[in-house]
Amino acid sequence: FIYYPMKIYHYTNSSVWDSIQAKSDGALCPSEHRVLRNPDTRHEENALFSFQDRAPYEWLLSKDFAGEFSFIATSKSCAMDPTRKLVCLSAEIEEDKLWVSDYAEYYRRDLSSRFNDDTAKYRAITAYFESLTPIRDYKRGSHELPEVICFSPIPKANLSVETQFTPTDDALRLYMDNCKAEAQKSYRAHGCRMAPPCYTP
Repeated sequence: FIYYPMKIYHYTNSSVWDSIQAKSDGALCPSEHRVLRNPDTRHEENALFSFQDRAPYEWLLSKDFAGEFSFIATSKSCAMDPTRKLVCLSAEIEEDKLWVSDYAEYYRRDLSSRFNDDTAKYRAITAYFESLTPIRDYKRGSHELPEVICFSPIPKANLSVETQFTPTDDALRLYMDNCKAEAQKSYRAHGCRMAPPCYTP
């Protein structure tokens, strides 16, 4: 097989980005707080979760999961710390190192009994894992909330800053408005056939 580099987008904060830049061998690394079974090795490994686009239309235009992208991209990235800037990184990485999972499989199954029902938790994780698809085989529109997953560090030479700003309420509102407009444009460019029926263009 010939594997081509692909660009993915990862939201983080200025503290993480500064740390990457400060090291000669700095890299965007999978998180020890996000562990998933690697389909290649069949072992539990740290994972890095990203998006296919800076403003993924599947997330931003979803009826069932409105606001989830904003929560993941902003609240989680900045950890509610106003001294940190929100940073969106683009990363170049070979497609054979990338997988796509459906976050909706986990979120929807786990929603009603989160944190207090081990059986529901197991089913949610199992469904999420079973949705993992090599990105080269992924057909856009087959996953409701696609997450791009990588189990390998991405060297800082392959990283670029797409967005960086202080996440005040007004700045976040403007950024999310711009992201939604970008998502609507991307949705129209891909065509309605690319998205499941739960989306509103």
